[in-house]
Amino acid sequence: MIYGDPMRRVPWWTLLSSGLAPVALTAGWVVAGLMAGSSYDPATQTISVLAADGAPGAWVMTAALVVLGLCHLATAWG
Repeated sequence: MIYGDPMRRVPWWTLLSSGLAPVALTAGWVVAGLMAGSSYDPATQTISVLAADGAPGAWVMTAALVVLGLCHLATAWG
């Protein structure tokens, strides 16, 4: 872009994907944490524990991480 040219507009879906990313991660973390029950302590354990094999909500946390990755790709593409 040449200096002085007007800035390019960002597509609406780029803003949507960038806003959805933290929502998807937080929602997955909360839901998977609730499914794990008292065995998960968010103050001392990482979210990787929620996505580990055998964890009660592993599929929820894995899905949230996939959605997060897709959101980052869409934001970068936009």
